[in-house]
Order: sequence, then structure tokens, then C-alpha cells
Amino acid sequence: MASEHTLRKRVEFHETDMAGVVHFSNFLRYVESAEHDLFRSLNIPLHNTDGTTTHGWPRLSVTCDYISPLHFQDEIDITIVTTKKSKSTITYRFLISKVSDSSVATPAAKGSLTIAYARINQRTTKIKLMDLPIETNTISVSDTTG
Repeated sequence: MASEHTLRKRVEFHETDMAGVVHFSNFLRYVESAEHDLFRSLNIPLHNTDGTTTHGWPRLSVTCDYISPLHFQDEIDITIVTTKKSKSTITYRFLISKVSDSSVATPAAKGSLTIAYARINQRTTKIKLMDLPIETNTISVSDTTG
């Protein structure tokens, strides 16, 4: 499986301010949407519970550099590239780009995101990192640093 995954979407009105510019917090939601799209395509559950224990993917670290604004109705590509996997974490590099009619992409934001696989005891609320599920073996790590 490739280390790269891209989701294309159109900026919706509710993601913008009165000037039609995307609010900065939505950039991270876009990255999370691309991540969820990748996980769905690989049949990796994002959240499951048995009544006493929940398994999920808390965020450990995020960076984001904003390059250019996005606006209502812009078509965008959100690309995530897996750059590192450890026993219980995955790190992505991401790029959000506006796609124009000429198919030339204009970078809007870039950064990185590190997530962990964890178990949460619902009674005690204690969180414990777990080994990555076997389904994540299909996610390869990029051999380039770009």
C-alpha cells in the first residue's frame, strides 16, 4: 500500500467567515477527513467500544504552516503522507492545495500530525497506548522527506 493518500473536496459555506475565507481551524479538520478516508479505505476502525473500554486515535502533536487562503467553493486536495510509524504511533506530513481549472495546484497549508493508538478505560478514564492494529501494516512509510 502506498504511503500517500489524497482526498478531494469542495470548501463549504459553513467552513468560511463573512468574507468567504476558510477559518484556520478547518484546515486541521480537512487533514482529519483525509486521514479518516484513508482508514475507511483500509477497514481500520477509528473508534470502537465494548462498553467498558474504548479504542481510538488521540492526537499527540500537530504543526501547520498557512501559505494562502482558501475560499467558499474552492476545490481542494488534502494529501497525507505517512512519514513514520512506531509501535503505537503514526506520523503524517500533509499538504492542502487549491486545485484550479488548469489542474495547477496552489499550496494553502502544510504541516505534520502524529497520532497514537490507545485504549481508554471508560470507568477510570485512564489512557494507555497500544500496539498499532494489524490493519495498519498495509500503510507504508514514505522513503522521501519532502
